[in-house]
Amino acid sequence: MLIKGIHWVGVCTADWDRTVAFYRDALGFSMRSEGLLSVAQDDVRCAEMALPNGDFVEIFDARLAERELFAAPVVGFLVDDVETARREMAEKGVSFIGPVYRGHSWEWSYFRSPEGHVYQIMAELKAPA
Repeated sequence: MLIKGIHWVGVCTADWDRTVAFYRDALGFSMRSEGLLSVAQDDVRCAEMALPNGDFVEIFDARLAERELFAAPVVGFLVDDVETARREMAEKGVSFIGPVYRGHSWEWSYFRSPEGHVYQIMAELKAPA
């Protein structure tokens, strides 16, 4: 398994407008997408705020069921294949939280560091041929 980069950071907020404005206006991120979460919770507002190189911050509103995982920002490490990376990391003693999740264009899996911080591994899903 090879970590290819830090590609994603997830944050959960109770102050949607100020948080989006911070990333857009203060930090210069562009709005890549905004809407409702596509994975199991269609009432959770989310937005992807992107940098020119494609890295992005995903913002979730406070109704996110997994909000306790986002007590601090969650960093997503980019890998080629989540299932393979998860298996290799588990063999090395890494503790995973829940299943491998799949959205429209990404798959991901959460895990804890030795200090208890939550991270994720993530991979872009290939478009069907």
